[in-house]
Amino acid sequence: MADGRMLKNKISRDVTVADLPTDTDRVLFTWAISHLDIEGRISGDPREFKASVVPLLDHITPLLITEFFEVAESLGLIHRYQANGRWVIEFPGFIKNQSLRRDKEKESEFPPPTPGSLPDHSRTTPAEDKIKEVIRREEKLKEGKERECEGKPKEPDSETQEQKERFRKSFQVKCNRLRPKYPRFNPELFFQNNLNGNRDAILLCLDRLLEAETPISNPEAYCEKIISIESGNFNEREAIKIHEEIKKNSPSSLGDCLKKAMK
Repeated sequence: MADGRMLKNKISRDVTVADLPTDTDRVLFTWAISHLDIEGRISGDPREFKASVVPLLDHITPLLITEFFEVAESLGLIHRYQANGRWVIEFPGFIKNQSLRRDKEKESEFPPPTPGSLPDHSRTTPAEDKIKEVIRREEKLKEGKERECEGKPKEPDSETQEQKERFRKSFQVKCNRLRPKYPRFNPELFFQNNLNGNRDAILLCLDRLLEAETPISNPEAYCEKIISIESGNFNEREAIKIHEEIKKNSPSSLGDCLKKAMK
């Protein structure tokens, strides 16, 4: 294998890489590139991966590497599959970003993935389908309320479609990371039970679980306590922001009202 690989500066503007939730994940992704073989593959065993990519970083454990695999795979940055009883990681964008000399390197020791061994990222997971359905129901209710309020002054939309999609994506990434640490905790059910809760507060609950040095014994009760406090804080900040936006866009005097009415 070559001594190193090309790391192009466009990776700094890669949105998918930026969506990796932690700097540790980004280090694992970028450092691994220099260790990939001619086909862009590397061992998918967390211990072997650590020994190759981050042997001197003691705080990066095989468990963290396993969580990185799950998150990076959910974003489509890597493919993970089994071949001859071994786990293999393949970087799908590797070959197009490298200038390879196949006559100078040995062949990959890892077989290519067999048909059907890779996940279909064109499909959504059941958890993602649930979140999308909840968002669709919320949008229908909102449309109904808007029709009822026709003729009334419109307040600025507090949540754009882009924000909803970012929430869905961030929520799914955090769910993938939570499963190894809290196998009995169901974040999708927690989300459905707190539809009236602030979205940022929901994400904060999941972050608190991930950041805990030792697993929380009762994650459901822990999250319910956080969201009961933080939803109000987040909503208050959003209400102030919306109020300021309305004030900024509203006419400041009766004269302004008359001018606008005559236009």
